[in-house]
Amino acid sequence: MNLKIDKSRGMEFHTVTSHKETSKKTDAKLISAEQLQINQFREQNSPQKNRAKQIFYKFRAGQKLTAEELDFIAKEEPGTYRQIRQIMQERQMMEAQMEAAETKEEVAAIRLNEMTKIQATMGEGEQAAAQAETTMARVNQMDSAYKEYTATVEYKDKEDAKSRAEEKREILEELKRQQETYSDKIKEKAEETDQTDTPEESDSAAEEIKKTAENANKILEEAYDLEDDKKVKSKKKTKRKTKRTDQQPMNTSVDYQALRQKVRGMYHTEKGSSAGNGKEVDLSL
Repeated sequence: MNLKIDKSRGMEFHTVTSHKETSKKTDAKLISAEQLQINQFREQNSPQKNRAKQIFYKFRAGQKLTAEELDFIAKEEPGTYRQIRQIMQERQMMEAQMEAAETKEEVAAIRLNEMTKIQATMGEGEQAAAQAETTMARVNQMDSAYKEYTATVEYKDKEDAKSRAEEKREILEELKRQQETYSDKIKEKAEETDQTDTPEESDSAAEEIKKTAENANKILEEAYDLEDDKKVKSKKKTKRKTKRTDQQPMNTSVDYQALRQKVRGMYHTEKGSSAGNGKEVDLSL
């Protein structure tokens, strides 16, 4: 008895079986990919990750973080923590520079300098987009530091560059007026003195008058030179110790009122003595 085997049916069975196995593998891959996405979503939206995001958003808005918040970020997001610490150090340096500034104009210049540095390092195109969050945090942190400092009493007590220049100009003008008045008084007294005085005696009195005026001018010049020297030293010291945030600015202001009184006192109390006969001439005004 001869049996005939239908080969076409065997091939059909093999094809169906292979298709089912391929389908199972494809389904397994799809399930694996979906599960991976689900796991990633759960991880990214876990309570820990959500809190880490909220802490960074707070910092990005320009606010300061608490020690507990910093510890949490360091544990959950080490990379983000390093960025935050770097920006915090940048802010502390800016705050130290503003505290050491002599005038309000210098404080504004420090803020402008920080913003210029940020703009120069933010990059362009994809680079700028990649670090957009960091750039925004830097800008807001520096801006907050400026706003907080300009609201302090320390800042309000700083002089305006314009007012300082105006005060110096007023002092010099007053000195000039005093010199002119002093010269007029001397001329009047010279006319009232004994006409028998020798030319040598008159020259001696004139020399004393000249020395008095020169001494007054010297007081002002030394005061301004000393003030400028202290400014330079103060700025150099600040550059060497920018990491210290508790450093207070040096008190380099000149006591203009005391200076004015000292100059005025010289004019009102100085007496010139004539040579030869030792006779004193009262030059008080």
